[in-house]
Amino acid sequence: MANYKRASSVIAKQAGDELVLLHSKSGDYYTLNPLGKKIWDFCSEPKTEEEIICFVSVEHNMAIETAKADVVSYLESLVTENLFEKLPPGK
Repeated sequence: MANYKRASSVIAKQAGDELVLLHSKSGDYYTLNPLGKKIWDFCSEPKTEEEIICFVSVEHNMAIETAKADVVSYLESLVTENLFEKLPPGK
């Protein structure tokens, strides 16, 4: 399983219930909903995909299988937008 970490080129600011992210290299802005913010905060240090899935499962009292489906696609979208970096296992 891969590890994920926040991209160093992203600046985060709280705006009400949402977290606003600025990608400093592209100039693009993004907003994260409350769950996205919790995942962002949880990943202050690199985390494994499994750790993030378990965190979401516990936070929202949902089955691991449901959390996995949602989290994997969400993490991939964060990587695609260069907000998170996907690291090889063990990094």
